Formats: sequence, C-alpha cells, structure tokens
Amino acid sequence: MTGLPIWFWVTAAVLSFWALGAYNRLVRLRAGIKQCFASVEVHIRQRDVLLAQWLTDCVGTLGADAQSTQAHSVNALRGACVQVMAAGESGTPGFYLARTPSGACVYLGALGCTIYDRRPLLCRSFDCRTHYLILPRQDRDNLVRHGLSSRAVFNAGRARLKTLSPVEREDCRKQSEEFFS
Repeated sequence: MTGLPIWFWVTAAVLSFWALGAYNRLVRLRAGIKQCFASVEVHIRQRDVLLAQWLTDCVGTLGADAQSTQAHSVNALRGACVQVMAAGESGTPGFYLARTPSGACVYLGALGCTIYDRRPLLCRSFDCRTHYLILPRQDRDNLVRHGLSSRAVFNAGRARLKTLSPVEREDCRKQSEEFFS
C-alpha cells in the first residue's frame, strides 16, 4: 500500500494553518472595526430618533396653508435621506444620507462638500488621516476593492499626515498594533 508523499502532507498542513491564520485575522479586523465605530453608531442612532421625531413634528405642526407652501422643504429633507434597514443585530430602521448612482454623497460638489458647515456628525467625526494610519495597506486595498471605501479617502489621509501631532500618531500606532498584530 503506497501512501501519499510526505511533501503532500506538509503542504496540506501549511495551507491549513495559513487558512486558519487568515480567518483569525479577519475576525480580529471585524472586532476592531466594530469597536472603532461603536460610539459613532450610538450618535447615529440618537440622530435618527431626533430626525424622525423632527419630521413628524414638522408635518404635524404645519397648518393647511403652511403645508401647501412649506411641504416642499419637508419633502426635500425626506428626499435627501434614505430609510434603510440597519445591518446590525437590531434591524431597526435608520436614516442615512442619499448617494448618487456612482456612490458619492449627494452633497459632494466639484469643490468638495456643499454642506460642510452643516455636515452630519458622522462626517464631523471621521478623520481620514487616522483611517489611513491605522489600517495596513493590504486592508486598505481590500476595502477599496470591495467598494467599502474609496481610494480618494486614503489618498487624502496620506496627503494630510503631516498635520497629525506626535501624540495622535502614537495613538494610531497603538491602535494599529492592537488590532493587526
């Protein structure tokens, strides 16, 4: 009875350990991303509740005449927001900024954000510099390849790295080591 050569078993073992390591890395990456965005999710959910309440109040408090003249404002606001089911465990509805068919924000103009002074909390709290520093190159490339991020975001982060303080750089280095080592 002839068995399989030893090199076959060695190759199979190496491939198995590599696959297990890759899977564990993806699990750590997912946990790290969830942890990074946990506080942002709380703010988004609070904003969603306030926005839904505000829309209800606006429609409810407008008189018959005011509704006919000011309804376009409420409809414009509703048109700018898209109600979708959240991907989280709760499955609660949430409001998110609408996107163009190309995937860009509807408020993105030729010269940048057209509502910069009134931008949402998520836009205010996102820092492309730390996003660039924390994620390893392979993960940045994967996010772009799968359409979860834009190469322009990473390029903007890299271009603005000089504006980070040494303390902020050290914090990014520690987070990167914590999530990706």
